[in-house]
Amino acid sequence: MKRNKKMAIGKKLNPAAKVSAFFVGPICLALIFILVMFAILFSQYQQSLVKTLEDQTSFFINHVDASTFFADEILIDISNQVFYDSTIKKLRENTNLTNMEVIEGIRKLNSITATTSIVDSIYVYNEKTGYIYSTLQYGAVSDTSDQFKDTEAVDIFRRRSIETRLTLIPRKTYTTAGYIDADLYSFLYYEISATDAVSDNAILLNLKSSNFAKLYFAGSANDTSFIIDSSGTIIYENPGNSEILKDENLKRAIISNILADTVKKSGHVEQKGKADDYVCFYSSLEIKDWIFVKIIGKNEIMGKMLTTKRITSITLGVFIILFIFLFIFATRRVYIPFIRVSKKVSEINDLDDNEKGNTSELIQKRIDTIIDERKTTRSMSEKLKESLLRDILTGEIAYDSPELFLDECRLRIAFACPVILYLISSSDIVSLLSVVQGVVTYSECVSFGSDFTLFLLQPTAERDFEDLKSNLQTSFPETYNIYSDEINDWGLLPNMFAHIKERWLLRFLTPNIRVIDISKEEERNHSISDLTEKTAGIISHLKKGQKSKALEEYQEYVKMLEKKKYPIVRRSLLNFSGAVVKLKGEGTKPNENENTTFMTLLESNPSSMEEITSFFIENIQTIAQQQKDKLNNRQETNSQAIADYIDANFRNPQLSTKHLSTEFNLSEAYLARIFKKALGISIQGYINKVRVEEAKRILADPKMKIKDLTEMIGIQNRQYFFKLFKNLTGKTPNEYQVDLEILRSEPHK
Repeated sequence: MKRNKKMAIGKKLNPAAKVSAFFVGPICLALIFILVMFAILFSQYQQSLVKTLEDQTSFFINHVDASTFFADEILIDISNQVFYDSTIKKLRENTNLTNMEVIEGIRKLNSITATTSIVDSIYVYNEKTGYIYSTLQYGAVSDTSDQFKDTEAVDIFRRRSIETRLTLIPRKTYTTAGYIDADLYSFLYYEISATDAVSDNAILLNLKSSNFAKLYFAGSANDTSFIIDSSGTIIYENPGNSEILKDENLKRAIISNILADTVKKSGHVEQKGKADDYVCFYSSLEIKDWIFVKIIGKNEIMGKMLTTKRITSITLGVFIILFIFLFIFATRRVYIPFIRVSKKVSEINDLDDNEKGNTSELIQKRIDTIIDERKTTRSMSEKLKESLLRDILTGEIAYDSPELFLDECRLRIAFACPVILYLISSSDIVSLLSVVQGVVTYSECVSFGSDFTLFLLQPTAERDFEDLKSNLQTSFPETYNIYSDEINDWGLLPNMFAHIKERWLLRFLTPNIRVIDISKEEERNHSISDLTEKTAGIISHLKKGQKSKALEEYQEYVKMLEKKKYPIVRRSLLNFSGAVVKLKGEGTKPNENENTTFMTLLESNPSSMEEITSFFIENIQTIAQQQKDKLNNRQETNSQAIADYIDANFRNPQLSTKHLSTEFNLSEAYLARIFKKALGISIQGYINKVRVEEAKRILADPKMKIKDLTEMIGIQNRQYFFKLFKNLTGKTPNEYQVDLEILRSEPHK
């Protein structure tokens, strides 16, 4: 009976079987879970490869669209400035033009070309007269269309149509630049009527290939890229730092693959090369019939994928290690103790009822410990919240369902309440949050990298906001603080954020102003014409070598920038730097690196005008000295030419300062000044000196009669001649001739 009782009790509990079933089940589930996770991660890896290519394609398409739109806007702005200028309008419309009107028109064209770093030359076509006026450095500045040197431009004017209007036309020429640059891109502009009739006048802006690249490849100088038309003809190549484009077979294969894709307008194709495989992104522009192509080595893109693969491997390894750790932990702390307990259960027959109950409770507690679930929750609300707020501020998403955002992101601010935007130029989020939330509890922040941090504030009292401003300025004295008024409509946040960010970008114009209430800022305008005119004035002074006037004009120019919007300021500074670099290298090929250095400086978001002003003042001083030296050399050359003219024409009785000013097309005062400065003698004094020297030569002949002398040297008044001769020689003509006779006779004595 004792043995049977023991067996019955053991069969009833069967603890080893229960524990084994409980232990093996979760292990199998965990193993299945790991395998599923591995499959998911591998699938995500493949998806990330596809998504990376899609993201690269999308980024390239957006970049092409943005850069092309910006380039077209610049060309249209310049075309409007040229086409509707009143002086140039006479060149293209009038049938009868005076010489002065032609000269003024050409000067205006040259002025616009000098102040624009993009356009190399400008042609104006008047179909009524059949004339073309231009800024060519070599050849006539005005000529009939049949005789104009740039015959291809003449053909463009004559065959103009709506399809060629506002379109860049690639061509080759050697007639428009002071140095060889055969690649040229022309932009045709003219008016059309409501019935699409073509007007009888037009203008043509000509860009060198370097300026074309500056417009359409800005910010991507190191990219391997090119532009083709729908027929596969290459319009421009930008080799970047790669040798890919030197392989003509590879290049033609890429073009063929792109043209074969007749369905998609934009996308990417893969191409095998000798040393590497390449991914070629392309984007079509139907309005131009162009296709932009960018080539990237596949290994360069796969580098990002390898990072994803490493992360996947590390994640899987962590899961396996965690599984092994949990298995060992459960084995040592649960399974082994339960096995030991199960061995003891068979001996329960010898225990009384109370002891049996205690043993059963111990087993149950062990099982309950294993069954307890361990929950780990990782919240991503902070990252989701910051991403959401950034998208609302930049206008990436529309604000329409605030309750959804509140539930998802747990914002500390309410959409139904007014909000204040506060920008501070610091990226120390931890310190900033400590100061801000210590005063304004209801606040959120969005980080914009190392540039600045933006806070959305909802102070409960007006005093709280004033205290916060004071605390921030005390804790972060070197930062810029830009804030708005209360904004009641959250739909206005993108517009207000754009104003605040623009003011931050323009901080270099007013570096000493570090606390700015954006609501008290004057409205900035987007007109560039006054800046262009001021730039032209500075360039004009520099051409005359007038350094002080150029520097005065530059200070006024800086003041004018303070009232402009950021895109206008940036564009004007780039045009100004281009004009300065172009003038500095006049007569030789300009130093493009110097202008590129300035563009890099501007793109770095400078905090003051110090480096920008240093760039311009250094160049202004250099150019002014160069122009002054040229002017002095020109004056010396003119003075010598005048002296040579006097030497050849002193017998002309009408020879005078007035006669010379007419002959040399210079004012009398200017003529007298440069002659005196160069030769140290007045013009009339030089004329008198030459005439007296000739008289002395003639008087050397004893047979010459003095009364016949005056007409031979261009003096009609005999008494004036006698007086002049005596003043310069100390003797009368008669005394001079007698003395010469005495000197000739002395050797015979």
